[in-house]
Amino acid sequence: ISKMEIVNGELIVTYTDGTTDNLGSIGSGTSTEDKEILIFTLLSDDTYSVSAGNGAKNVDSIEIPSTYNGKAVTQIADKAFMNLSNLTKITIPDSITKIGEYAFYDCTLLSNIILPSSLQSIQKYAFSGCTSITEITIPSATTYIGEYAFCSTNCRAIDLPSTLTGIGYNSLVLDNITSIEIPQSL
Repeated sequence: ISKMEIVNGELIVTYTDGTTDNLGSIGSGTSTEDKEILIFTLLSDDTYSVSAGNGAKNVDSIEIPSTYNGKAVTQIADKAFMNLSNLTKITIPDSITKIGEYAFYDCTLLSNIILPSSLQSIQKYAFSGCTSITEITIPSATTYIGEYAFCSTNCRAIDLPSTLTGIGYNSLVLDNITSIEIPQSL
């Protein structure tokens, strides 16, 4: 080897006979993993959960697909989109049945959210700290809302389904509520 140099993020090797080899990109910090917006994890029931990849911190709108690799995406993972400070809108498909703990915790700009009709449970702290959410409709399939799920939001209106059978401590902070429908099932 006569010399090695980095040209435009790629390692170029020059040999003593004058030939060169481009050994590819090194240390650029722009791998596929760094650009991924969504990461999918296969679950034991042969469906997928979804969470944010490193690229998600640079976008304001995310659309979750209903399938990945031919299998349903059924869960938003625990801490999936936590602290995404640029996120204003998330599109959640009808395949989602569970939103995990702290899933959207402290996504302060998140304001445009429609929960899917298939949603069965919203785990603790799921939307806590989402100060831009002003109203939410909980779908009729939902049977459980975890503790502090909508704490520290600016919800003024919330519609709860009659199917709701469990609601955690301080799930709904009523400071800003001007309209709430509480089902007889609670």
